[in-house]
Amino acid sequence: MVIKILRAFKEGFQGVKRHRSMSFSSASAVTMTLLIVSVFIILSMNVQQIVTSVEGSVQIHVKIDIGTTTDEIAIMQKEIEAIEGVKTVTFSSKDSELEAFIEAYGEQGDLFKMYVGDKNPLRDAFLIETVNGEYIESVAAQISQIANIEKVNYGGVNTLVLLDSMESIRTGSYIVMGVLALLAILLIANTIDTTINARWEEIFIMRTVGASNGFIRWPYIIEGMVIGILGSLIPIIASVVGYIYLYKLLNGYLFTHLFALVPIYPFTLKLALILLVTGVVVGMIGSFISVTRKLWWRR
Repeated sequence: MVIKILRAFKEGFQGVKRHRSMSFSSASAVTMTLLIVSVFIILSMNVQQIVTSVEGSVQIHVKIDIGTTTDEIAIMQKEIEAIEGVKTVTFSSKDSELEAFIEAYGEQGDLFKMYVGDKNPLRDAFLIETVNGEYIESVAAQISQIANIEKVNYGGVNTLVLLDSMESIRTGSYIVMGVLALLAILLIANTIDTTINARWEEIFIMRTVGASNGFIRWPYIIEGMVIGILGSLIPIIASVVGYIYLYKLLNGYLFTHLFALVPIYPFTLKLALILLVTGVVVGMIGSFISVTRKLWWRR
């Protein structure tokens, strides 16, 4: 068994070496496809990061009516926590609300320090975080029905549109990556098929002397794996170096700190591994499909 495996690897590597031009053509197909796949992986992972960041930053802000007692506030908090989709509920006193208001306006916020104390016009509030963006609208609607609630605010339709748009981009990128992977398999299968056509005579001889399909097939599969590895080297280097450069150029975020990019490490290591594994798998499947076309008849 070990000898058969070693033989398959030996002939696979020799096949790549003997047929350099066709191997280069196949590896080039892998390279071009993986470069495109890499772009969509980077895009989808960063969109996912941004969606998570936006969802985490979008809170439902609930103002409590003036005169609501401490006991009533405690009961209200329990009612809100019981709503499906609510992740956390944090009580924020009107003093805390004023402090946050002053801090948000920076130096200009000093103008509002005159309202600290009894002159504070703000309301006590709840800050609510949902499990994900899908629950924001329904949770806000249910909270508005609770007694002693003055106002519920979460950003409205614009926030929901933003989250839906990002989710659509993320889903679309996954679909594109799947289509590209399928195209890569077909491209490689057709390219390797040309190579196998040129070597059909040696396959025919092996079949004539009684070689099994597995005996014939495995060296070609190993050859496809090697081609996949070779084809993934340039995409790996280009993607890792390119992402590091882009990340540093943008200081780790897109337009605003809310749209933070995925940190360089360990993302680039995962990206390199994904591209390498994809290259190997695509090469194997492409070779398998191609050689199986020639071994269609039953023994």
